[in-house]
Amino acid sequence: MYKNLHIYRSSAGSGKTYSLVRYYIGLALVGNSKSFNPRYFRHILAITFTNKAAAEMKDRVLTNFSDLSQARGINESNSFFNHIKQDTGLSNEVIQNRSTQVLSAILHNYTDLSISTIDKFVYKIVRTFAHDLQLHNAFEVEMDQEQLIQPAVTFLISRIGSDKSLSDALVSFALSNADEGKSYNLENALEVFSKHLFLEKSEHFVKVLKDVSIVDCLQVKDDLLNKINQFESVLFVKRKDFLTICNTNNLESSHFTRKSFFNYFKNLSKRSVDYYFPSDSVKKNVEENVWYAKSVSQDKKDIIDHYSSRFTELFDDIQTHLRK
Repeated sequence: MYKNLHIYRSSAGSGKTYSLVRYYIGLALVGNSKSFNPRYFRHILAITFTNKAAAEMKDRVLTNFSDLSQARGINESNSFFNHIKQDTGLSNEVIQNRSTQVLSAILHNYTDLSISTIDKFVYKIVRTFAHDLQLHNAFEVEMDQEQLIQPAVTFLISRIGSDKSLSDALVSFALSNADEGKSYNLENALEVFSKHLFLEKSEHFVKVLKDVSIVDCLQVKDDLLNKINQFESVLFVKRKDFLTICNTNNLESSHFTRKSFFNYFKNLSKRSVDYYFPSDSVKKNVEENVWYAKSVSQDKKDIIDHYSSRFTELFDDIQTHLRK
């Protein structure tokens, strides 16, 4: 019934964990097919990639064994109980009885439930054969990122001057940080940036970039900067037009409702996406043609009213550009 090798191929969210738990439980209930042993689960190894996946599978195994021991779903055609019955060929009573015994065995010998990440499994093997591998019996695996990052960054900086492409990349990185108002400390900046490499979501990109040269990376960076500069130049032209009108007519931020419309254009120079998109209140004021408070002098009101259509046009042009 159970092959030595059984492969499941499916996309995320399609029920792989359900199928694996179903297979695991069926195998634990049948055992070696010669005789039933409630502790046969000790001979089953389930390996996952993440702690989250391992915890989820353990939880589902225990939950389903509990449900089976209480005969939940016994009268439902598409239930987990009946799926196990189809897989094992066991009767309802046998499934319920064996599930109770296996669940009890797992709870009393929880450390024998071998569902773990691949790194923990390998660590367990290495720990077992530490003497044969000529390792200290009390060895520890270093998981502190700083212990890995700092020596790597120090080595990288030591190569400045001996590797032109690397030197160009590091200089470019330092200048980019300076332009963005970040730390001038290259070593510290590299250490902070390197922490992204340890994120699970970064694994794919690290593999893809493995065969990309430093020169290629710098070229892509330059191309992206050119596109960003071209995009932002349109925003800066609109900003300049608005501020020119204001300076010519002695309009200040206090002359506009809550200073928000004036500050929106002024803050475009900060070159941050946080300032490119206006708040809901700014958009509402423009839509409802609300420009100033009652306390503003009449001559300033007249000036703002005169240019209100131009202000609206500049504002709408920016929003259209941002949507491209």
